[in-house]
Amino acid sequence: MKFYYIFILIVFVSSLANQERFSDLKERNFKGPVKSITQYRYNPIQNNGNWEIDTTNIIAITKYYVNSYGNFTKITKQFLNKKTKSNQTTVFKFEDSKKKSFVKTDSTGIIEKGTYVWTSDYNYNMTVYGQDNIRTETSTQFDKSYRDKSGSIREFVNDSLTSYYTYNNTLNDNGEIMKTDYNYVHIHASGSTTYVNKEYDENNNLTLLTAMNQTSGVLYFSIIREFEYYQ
Repeated sequence: MKFYYIFILIVFVSSLANQERFSDLKERNFKGPVKSITQYRYNPIQNNGNWEIDTTNIIAITKYYVNSYGNFTKITKQFLNKKTKSNQTTVFKFEDSKKKSFVKTDSTGIIEKGTYVWTSDYNYNMTVYGQDNIRTETSTQFDKSYRDKSGSIREFVNDSLTSYYTYNNTLNDNGEIMKTDYNYVHIHASGSTTYVNKEYDENNNLTLLTAMNQTSGVLYFSIIREFEYYQ
């Protein structure tokens, strides 16, 4: 009987640890046993002075493959520009169930490599090396639920800083992003994006949303998502 209680305690502690650790699903506020996510991105058009989403014109299709820990193991992306079409695949490596590195490829070979450095359970810094001597340095800060709360992005070309901005997400009580405030440090400007036209599935995951300039009302893009769940 003593060994039975010890076994139950180990299972309980392990389950609690699984619940409390970071995952890509938690970072993006996706819920339930998600197996994959297919995301369609559309650009807006103006019709008689009104902004609309042209659902006949898909700009990109992105598919996220999710493991049992809630992390993305692979991301595929198809760019469907009318002039050019291309496919990209990103594969991730993990250490202690946390993202450690990734490699992004297309038909030409490797186009990006990235590494993650976790400075705490609620922050990681990512460095991405791309083509043409481009380097991007990103810092991401999470809240206590591992939701993406704030961060910064710096881009360098030949080690010279070319772009630098910070962001801060306003979250509701359910961890959903209501607004993102941007501070474009390199050009001394700022802006805000709100998210409208929302729809949800049975697990309360966002299946439709549109990003809109809070000041001008201009639509940036719309996203439709299809979720596949583990049975």
